[in-house]
Amino acid sequence: MLTVRLLRPSDVNSITELTRSSLGEAYPTSFYLTIIEHWPEGSLVATDGNRIAGFIVGVISGVRQAR
Repeated sequence: MLTVRLLRPSDVNSITELTRSSLGEAYPTSFYLTIIEHWPEGSLVATDGNRIAGFIVGVISGVRQAR
């Protein structure tokens, strides 16, 4: 069963690998840690037991702008 929760700093290595393996993109772990620090409510993970099955990260980049 999938559970959705806020992204935690301890998840960063797993989502970095998930991004690399599924999208072929590599963001530094500092990218995710900065987002967690500044916008913790904008990042969610879906877990299946202890495994991260997916995630979503959103940030506000300016007035009326988001990504």
